[in-house]
Amino acid sequence: RSSEMPRTLHGRARHRLRARRLGHVDGRDLLDGVSRVTPVAPAPYLSHRVDGPVHLKCENLQVAGSFKVRGALNRIRVLTAEERMRGVVASSAGNHAQGVALAASAAGIASTIVMPLTAPLTKVERTRGYGADVVLAGEYYEAAYERALEIQRERNAVFVHPFDDPFVIAGQGTIGLEILAELPDVDTILVPIGGGGIISGIAIAAKAVRPSVRIVGVQAAGAASAVRALEVGKLVALDRATVRGDGAGVPGRVAVLDLARARTRTFEAVFVIGLEQGLGEQRARASGACAAVAG
Repeated sequence: RSSEMPRTLHGRARHRLRARRLGHVDGRDLLDGVSRVTPVAPAPYLSHRVDGPVHLKCENLQVAGSFKVRGALNRIRVLTAEERMRGVVASSAGNHAQGVALAASAAGIASTIVMPLTAPLTKVERTRGYGADVVLAGEYYEAAYERALEIQRERNAVFVHPFDDPFVIAGQGTIGLEILAELPDVDTILVPIGGGGIISGIAIAAKAVRPSVRIVGVQAAGAASAVRALEVGKLVALDRATVRGDGAGVPGRVAVLDLARARTRTFEAVFVIGLEQGLGEQRARASGACAAVAG
């Protein structure tokens, strides 16, 4: 058992305070009332495959279906009264859309979400169901992103970026705090990389509590912008991302904020072979499990 992280409520509160002092939100302040602390579940099959204990952080059980609501909540909670009056705008193929819509509705703020025409119908309808005004634009995410920026300028609204924002990154970092509260002796945390927000947040928060923890990024071979960026030490733009499934790959490049935090907090990105086969809409969520099995 690590002496850094006692298995007590007192120890958990102390480490949340440490994270707050480093610029992160208090996990309970963020989660209470809207999102939830998701379980850290043992994974017997994966543990058997790798001959060691493996656990899964079940963010598929999060409200709105993914971790994205954490960052959206944290970004919206710091808006000024004047900014709240102007409303928020975001672009997304699905998960960030639902997270922003839910967070905005919970705060009583108007939201407009621009989604590509190819976004899954179920995610479009869920986003509307959370109270957002949904605008469909473009075949791919880049076109939806550009249209969202146009709407933001037209309305003087606040744009909630899916990953390149310090408050969004801090919100995602609460996942790292929760993992360490449940598994204080964890050696390695595998984190999927799309735009890089979740791994940046987890790396900062987890290493603030347990500096020795190893953070390993997992990215699809067809959208390996983070892998290449860490190899050459600078941002790398991709012409296209050859991966199916929203969230599994972000065309273009990982964010400036994310790369800076990744380099200073030491994580390594790895390829995931065969991410395209047989995983349906859950490809991005399964990437960590794929990497664990691949070794």
